[in-house]
Amino acid sequence: TGTGTDTGTDTDTDTDAGPVTVSGGVGVSRFPSLPYNASVAQIAAVEALEVGFPRRGGGVVRVVRGAEFAVEDGDGLALVGESGCGKTLSALALTNLLPEPGKIVGGRVVVDGEEVRGLSDGRLQRLRGAVVAYLFQEPGTALNPLLRVGVQVAEAGVLRYGWNHREAVRRAVGLLRAVGLENAGALADGYPHQLSGGQRQRALLAAALAGNPRLLVLDEPTSALDPLAREHLLELVRTVQDERGLALLLITHDLQLAERLARRVVVMYAGETVESGRTPDLLTGPFHPYTQALLRCAIVEPVRAKAREGGAQATIPGRVPPPQAWGGACRFADRCEKVMPRCREAHPALTELAPGRMGRCFLHAGNEDERG
Repeated sequence: TGTGTDTGTDTDTDTDAGPVTVSGGVGVSRFPSLPYNASVAQIAAVEALEVGFPRRGGGVVRVVRGAEFAVEDGDGLALVGESGCGKTLSALALTNLLPEPGKIVGGRVVVDGEEVRGLSDGRLQRLRGAVVAYLFQEPGTALNPLLRVGVQVAEAGVLRYGWNHREAVRRAVGLLRAVGLENAGALADGYPHQLSGGQRQRALLAAALAGNPRLLVLDEPTSALDPLAREHLLELVRTVQDERGLALLLITHDLQLAERLARRVVVMYAGETVESGRTPDLLTGPFHPYTQALLRCAIVEPVRAKAREGGAQATIPGRVPPPQAWGGACRFADRCEKVMPRCREAHPALTELAPGRMGRCFLHAGNEDERG
């Protein structure tokens, strides 16, 4: 259904926490607070992640190799980069929802204090929806056209809390109303094709919240929406986050969206993290040439004045290299305006460049290659 859940049996014994009520003024419910493990402040940590797919003729193609980030309770983190940089696969690895036959083949993924690699299907099912939920970018395809909207909205809650049919219907209506949809009863009884794009995206948000997750992954959530629906969804997401203390992991190529929703930004390029830091610091003082190039291509507050002075919007020449072309050098070298001979000879390590700032670039003092 696009909520990060799939079929299975929840072996845990959480009980129903009471009815959904609607808070005043914003139409967002005050959901019961049932964190999966409240003692773990860090919800997810990804270290040197490698995601691979089988290669024809044998071997593995590593399409993510070097992704690193962490998300804490109530945090807002954005994974930023061009298409093909490994952002979505890195997020799907949090609950091992990688498309077949993809697998985590290296590094560590720790969610809610547990190493994801090697977890049983039942334990993974427990993480999906109850700890990490997903809101995908295409509302028109994320919902099953053959199932009523209410059934899909309530799915995560049925799996986690064992709601019966009557309770699932009641909860689905409450969840749809909570995300600002009028005539929620009729919408719950209808089918996805009867909803507008904005309504479908709100229904997907309701479905993601049904399992009361601690972390909501937003994969390009506004790309298929018109400007008005986009603004309404962003306001709703911020309201839900503030009210519930929900952590957000935003996947986007849009730095303006990251500026609005994320407290920290991780920039990914060619399957690895190349820079990270607090959003205002990264936007006003980027270290990595790729981040600098992204900012020149974007219209976000710190660069609006420069963009107006410079005239036409900039572009980055070339394309993200495919995994088979990564080799042992800097993966951005062929597109970088500041490339040095060393960049084509060794692969830079991800190092701390300033307090709270990480980067992968030989331009900065103290940065070494991965051999040390």
